[in-house]
Amino acid sequence: MLAFPSTKEGWGLAVLEALSAGLPVVASDLPVFREYLRPGRDAMLVPADDPPALATALAAVLDDRRLAGRLRLAGRMVAAGFSWARSAAEHQAIYAAVGRTQSGARSYGIRGAAADGQRSHPGPAPAGQVGGGAQRRVSRSSE
Repeated sequence: MLAFPSTKEGWGLAVLEALSAGLPVVASDLPVFREYLRPGRDAMLVPADDPPALATALAAVLDDRRLAGRLRLAGRMVAAGFSWARSAAEHQAIYAAVGRTQSGARSYGIRGAAADGQRSHPGPAPAGQVGGGAQRRVSRSSE
């Protein structure tokens, strides 16, 4: 079993690796885990910073072989959706889409940051955007 009482996670690769290995998982109930786990079905999720809830969930998995077995099976099914082949295929699709966008931008003579949708003027970023200062060049000839 993996006990994962983290209070912050970017993605939680250790949880996915445990699921892939067939380990039941008891983890903190963080938004990132709810993106791919169903509480009580794929893993036991408990409130972060709640040691009694963590202890109760760990004891439940240790004491109930049927629960542990269901978590193992469901966890392996979740992990199967995150294969390296799938990851590579999704990255390839993203790169192809970016390539099409870049090709379209070049046909209009747009180069640089504007080709990938970044802001074209320096200065503070509008609310909700990060960064700034990107500039674009527009040319009359296509590349």
